[in-house]
Amino acid sequence: WPEHLTTIGNGAFSGCEGLTGLLNLPATVKQIGNEAFKICTGLRGTLSFPASLTTIGDKAFWGCTGLTGTLTFPATVKTIGNRAFFHCTGLTQVNWPGHLTAIADGVFDGCKGLMQVSLPVTLTKIGSRVFADCTGLTQVDFPPSLTTIGDEAFAACTGLTGALSLPSNLTTIGERAFSYCTGLMQVNWSAALTTIGEGAFYNCAGLTGTLNLPANLTTIGHDAFYRCTALTQVNFSAALTTIGDGAFADCTGLRGTLVFPASFKRFETRDNSIIGAFNDCRNLQGVDFSACAELTDIGESAFMNCTGLTQVNWPANLKTI
Repeated sequence: WPEHLTTIGNGAFSGCEGLTGLLNLPATVKQIGNEAFKICTGLRGTLSFPASLTTIGDKAFWGCTGLTGTLTFPATVKTIGNRAFFHCTGLTQVNWPGHLTAIADGVFDGCKGLMQVSLPVTLTKIGSRVFADCTGLTQVDFPPSLTTIGDEAFAACTGLTGALSLPSNLTTIGERAFSYCTGLMQVNWSAALTTIGEGAFYNCAGLTGTLNLPANLTTIGHDAFYRCTALTQVNFSAALTTIGDGAFADCTGLRGTLVFPASFKRFETRDNSIIGAFNDCRNLQGVDFSACAELTDIGESAFMNCTGLTQVNWPANLKTI
């Protein structure tokens, strides 16, 4: 390398599959540009960054499948770009810069070799698809500072098993954040959580038994627990106002009576949707809306094909079924 090199430009070595062996970056480099080493599949071994590095660009090491072992970021790194290490399947662990507050979209999407992630204590946001399809991931340690988990952040992380413990300050779980995490059996919720996004736990067939939702939850998005077939009961929060279409559709294990809180106001419906909130919950036996003074409309198909339903306690101000 040139003696005083500080920047490796955008696309500098993109697609150079003939570059082989270890990548020894010069000690003076501060910036690695967008797609600088994209699809350099011949690179091998552990990637070491210089202590001077501040910026890693978007897709900088996209598809570098030969990189292996632990990825350690120096304390100087301020920016890690979108999809910077997409599909780097040989990476097994990440050591983060201590001051990081957000992880950009898709940084480790498809990194199937990652096994355990301990996130930095300063982190407040995990972007979209950051760890999606990281099928080798078996443990995630969330910091208390985390407030937002982005869309599809952990989608299809089938190696996550047992209980998922969410941090105390988390307020939002994005769309499809843990969809297809079929090994999850239980969720320990954040008391601060107010929103569960669309499809957040879609097809998490391992979620088992009673789902005790957190006290401050107001919104359950469309398809949030769609096809969570091992759930047997749901205890709603006293703050709940809205449940979306398909939220508990095809939860065939639900039994007994669903009791809705006084705060509940509406089933939110999508245009042209044919799948209601509790569609195909065939073993559900009762529904109690008697405390829901502000509920005036039962959404379309809300309890379609609930063939086991034998009793409904209606709200006093209901106008439309």
